Amino acid sequence: MIVLAGPNGAGKSTLYETRIAPSFAGLFINADIIQRDELRNPSPAASYEAANIASSRRGSTTAGI
Repeated sequence: MIVLAGPNGAGKSTLYETRIAPSFAGLFINADIIQRDELRNPSPAASYEAANIASSRRGSTTAGI
């Protein structure tokens, strides 16, 4: 498991896309991507919804670890 954590704008997504993704086939859970690609809604309310979805997915993914 690889965890990239940090404040918004820290470069987590860029690091993942440029350095990690090319050699890692694991799941990438990102609220911004959920909001953009799944919810397709740029509103602040959708941002909170995407954060909740991401939190739920992280919980499901790490259950039992």
